[in-house]
Amino acid sequence: MLRVLPECNLVRGDASMMFEVRNGFVELKRHIGTDATIAEDAGEATKVTDEDVEKAIRRRSVRGVIRYMMQHGHMSPFEHAFMTFEMQMPNHVLTHWLRHRTGSFSVMSRRHGKKLDTTYYLPEYEPEDAYIAQDAHIRKSFNLYESLLRANVPNEQAGLHLPLNSQRLVVWSAKLRNIYELLNLRLREDVEAETREYAKAVFKIVQEKFPLTTQAWVEYHLGSVNVSAVSSVEDFYAERAKAVERVTFALS
Repeated sequence: MLRVLPECNLVRGDASMMFEVRNGFVELKRHIGTDATIAEDAGEATKVTDEDVEKAIRRRSVRGVIRYMMQHGHMSPFEHAFMTFEMQMPNHVLTHWLRHRTGSFSVMSRRHGKKLDTTYYLPEYEPEDAYIAQDAHIRKSFNLYESLLRANVPNEQAGLHLPLNSQRLVVWSAKLRNIYELLNLRLREDVEAETREYAKAVFKIVQEKFPLTTQAWVEYHLGSVNVSAVSSVEDFYAERAKAVERVTFALS
């Protein structure tokens, strides 16, 4: 079993970025667009609708255009930027990710792919006996998988006996707007810790490639409170505290 990391750590910081997350990873394969192209696309969209708006947008900087769009909920320009990630994650985290159907997924095939990675994720438990017992059970599952392969059992059938915390390799592509929607849900304080850490790794990569857009999204969406959804001053401050926590976690 590979080492367990408490948070995501940057492995590579060049054009392709990779973060280790516990004993998996999140890697940027490619991306389309920049902050500048988003602002340019927003300006193009106003040419045939409102000349005054077009002039106003052209007087603003890239940062100003992006903040205006984000603040007023004009989200279509953010759909022109696109990102593709390769991720290795436990099956239970992948299940959470697949619920976001606005992206495109390719999960490593157990039938046509190579032999499965035999690493797995297991959080530390107290007491230690509980951890040791679970680790032994998981190792037995992998030993069974290996013995079935030696007996010429097809890979996809042998893999049926692997535990839920075994790793899967997945390629995920999505528009920038939809990535923000996923992060808005998966960076929240009540999300399972493992899923939240993968979301944080994605956030760090998005922040690097789209810094102005991400800064505006954090201020107007991730760190905001929907006033219409609270019924008292106490509720507002409680929701505000949660929003501050989300931002602090993402930016840490």
